[in-house]
Amino acid sequence: MKTRYYLMALLLPFVTLLTHAAITGVSPMTTLSTMADAVTLAAEEPLPLQGPGLGNLSYSSTELFKPVSMITRESGDVPATYPGRKAYGLNVGIMINGYFLTSFAPDSGLGPGGFLLYDVSDPRAIQLVKKIYEPEGRTQEFREAHSFGTAKIGGRQYVVVPSIKGVEFWDFTDINDIQQVKKLALPTVNGGDYANVSVEVDGDVAILSGRVPSVAAREKAVLIAGNIDGIDKVDDRLGVDAPAVAAAVPDFSNVSGGVASTEASLGTGVAGGGLASAGGGEAESKFYTVQKGDTLSKIAKEFYGNANKYPQIFEANRPMLKDPDKIYPGQMLRIPPEA
Repeated sequence: MKTRYYLMALLLPFVTLLTHAAITGVSPMTTLSTMADAVTLAAEEPLPLQGPGLGNLSYSSTELFKPVSMITRESGDVPATYPGRKAYGLNVGIMINGYFLTSFAPDSGLGPGGFLLYDVSDPRAIQLVKKIYEPEGRTQEFREAHSFGTAKIGGRQYVVVPSIKGVEFWDFTDINDIQQVKKLALPTVNGGDYANVSVEVDGDVAILSGRVPSVAAREKAVLIAGNIDGIDKVDDRLGVDAPAVAAAVPDFSNVSGGVASTEASLGTGVAGGGLASAGGGEAESKFYTVQKGDTLSKIAKEFYGNANKYPQIFEANRPMLKDPDKIYPGQMLRIPPEA
């Protein structure tokens, strides 16, 4: 009887882990790793509320303009890839209370994620001092961040981070007791910066997937992605919600940025080639790569036969264009149907 009791006591933790894995899809090893991190951090000495700051070292000429430290997935500080997600990415960091703060989340705009806090008093040998990673808890809705917001209100230090549903507010006043204080859902935010749209970068290719409400929204998404420095091709996998009368959806999978002409990839016709709409649905735009000496007036004259219609092109390319007089060779512009 006693032997059976001991066996049940030994098996219970394993049964619990397997049950948790079956319900959540999270590997038992991931759960054990998270628990181990929590126990380790709980046993450590409290951190000073004010960290040592960024060390001001002297560097040799051979070190100039080169990284002296890097936080990567291979460093061991970032957890293993979460089941069903892409690998974790890190894109932004700030100094907060004398410590370096960064966050991680899967590439593509989905959760979960977490915080990493470092002692950077010696930039050549940075030290991880705190990790907050609760994939089924407080950090389950983190998404890949490209900026943080900070504010000091009433003597308390807050950090604002993006989430798959909006933004989250965290209190970093006590570095030993960092608290999630508010989650703010924002309309249309659904795993990324646009409703139902995900952006992934693979080398020099931007991959757009999801659904958009109109052909115009799809064209703008492709346009913005194609004009990002370092992006040579847009792999457009966006679907368009069907209007009352369905419009033909053009294939932009070979749209290219840079100075090369888009004529070959967008069809034939004037400059960027025409994308004719079928079925009487929503009219589609043409695309044009700016050449040396071009102005919006000159382009309007070429496409519409009237230079004074340049505001129509300007409006179709906002917010990418801030000033109708500021365009540059190699830039790709969306040319809407003449109004």
